[in-house]
Amino acid sequence: MMLNGGEHNRITLIVLLISLGAWLLPPVGGTTFPAQLANWSLMVLAMMTPNLIAPVCHICARSFRHLRAHLVALFCLGYSVVWIATGSLLLSAADVMACHQAPAGPAIPQASLAAGLVLVLLWQCSPLKQLCLNRAHSAPNLEAFGVAAYTSAIRMGLTRGLWCTLTCWPLMALPLLSPHGHHVLMAVITLVVIGERLDPPEPLKWKLRIPTSLMKWILGQTRTWLQQPIEGQLLPPTVHHIGTYRIF
Repeated sequence: MMLNGGEHNRITLIVLLISLGAWLLPPVGGTTFPAQLANWSLMVLAMMTPNLIAPVCHICARSFRHLRAHLVALFCLGYSVVWIATGSLLLSAADVMACHQAPAGPAIPQASLAAGLVLVLLWQCSPLKQLCLNRAHSAPNLEAFGVAAYTSAIRMGLTRGLWCTLTCWPLMALPLLSPHGHHVLMAVITLVVIGERLDPPEPLKWKLRIPTSLMKWILGQTRTWLQQPIEGQLLPPTVHHIGTYRIF
């Protein structure tokens, strides 16, 4: 079963509205671990939800209409479990680092952020990163009937969450290390993650990975916007005839 353009657009709109709502929600107050985990979940919901458009459309295109909502919910559950478990590990590590930084002075957080940026740069260039990114592009087959359909959906969520987490975990750790500018950093990371998903799978090798597909799309949209006619119509070029020559 294939999705028509209207169904695909509807799914895209719903997913983007969920992401936008997460961006607009205020963070949970407090420094307790449950509050930090709630803020982590909110951050993941805001930043990672746009990447679920393709797998959700994949599920809807390969399932019966009356099962779609249940299968999508199970997929999202499996996906969320992986990210919540990852957040628990990263938050625990951040708390341990904070305990050692407290008596050492304010220069240590900047050093931690610098170390995090070096880790991100190395990870972004590594073949292992490309391996995880290639696996994150996979679209497994789904069972159509009975319990097998539900288990395949939650298995797909767990698998996609695992590869997405392995792909993005150094980037997602940066907001935890940054003392300021969380929303700006989150926005930049979101664009990088979305751009990586738009690029096709590539061979495994050391290279600086730049989201070229997203950059080409942005440049194309900018060029189209700049070339739009003023007041709805472009003025025709002025033509002057001089003998047999034409000057524009």
